[in-house]
Amino acid sequence: MAARYEVVRPIAQGGMATVYLAKVRGEGGFERLVALKVMHPHIANEPEFVSMFLDEARLAARIRHPNVVPTLAVERDGDGLSLVMEYIEGHPLSAILRTALGAKLCLSIPVVLRIVGDLLEGLHAAHELCDESGHPLELVHRDVSPQNVLVGADGVTRITDFGVAQARARLATTQGSGVKGKVAYLAPEQLTTVGPIDRRVDVFAAGIVLWEALTGRRLFRGESEGQTLTQIMAGAQRAPHELRDDVPPAISEVCMKALSVRREDRFQTAIELADALETAARTAGVVLAKPREVATEIA
Repeated sequence: MAARYEVVRPIAQGGMATVYLAKVRGEGGFERLVALKVMHPHIANEPEFVSMFLDEARLAARIRHPNVVPTLAVERDGDGLSLVMEYIEGHPLSAILRTALGAKLCLSIPVVLRIVGDLLEGLHAAHELCDESGHPLELVHRDVSPQNVLVGADGVTRITDFGVAQARARLATTQGSGVKGKVAYLAPEQLTTVGPIDRRVDVFAAGIVLWEALTGRRLFRGESEGQTLTQIMAGAQRAPHELRDDVPPAISEVCMKALSVRREDRFQTAIELADALETAARTAGVVLAKPREVATEIA
């Protein structure tokens, strides 16, 4: 682990790495909290995983947007690689929804729309990323899920974890023979070999996040992985307003369009979905929550 960082505690763990809250100190009593993503020791010397980790750092560091968790540096020591990210005080949306479910509550509609709107702004910035020559990198996150949507204590939502992102300029391939991302948040085209994967898989996943945040339920959740995949291929069967009375039908309609099984029928970009949500909210007389209102509700 990078020697100049003092680990405080672990805050998350995934297949490739563990994320720690850490302190970095400097001259004159300088001290800063950061999030340190450390590769698991058993893969630290595997060239494929090292390349993937470096790719994540390179791609994430290029995205400079308030709704994307900033990547600050890559550190290497005897134990392997560490990714240094800005520490965002807050909670993943998955934990927020779990807490609300435990209290038999749902997030308010204005707060849901602000959270998802922030997510979509960050995703669009990632999708529009270009290289130094101005050529699109064709980045696709491929792991949009409540676990990777971080709602800060400041009320601002940020997307994180580009570990399995697809992009034209990656050093390592992430195609492989298996699907990437969490099964319950995959788009139908990720389960087939028909056509390339593009930003519309992230639009579909954002639609799932919206549906679940509105209803407080899981959308695709079978008794087995195979059953979950069958549900995804069949598409969402019930609209949010059918499950929650105060969801305006116009917002529900936007959500269901984002969840279209045929990608041609979806919103084609994240920002198109964000704009449609704002328009539907205005039509329904719903005012999107301000960040401080989000912070108050999730506190």
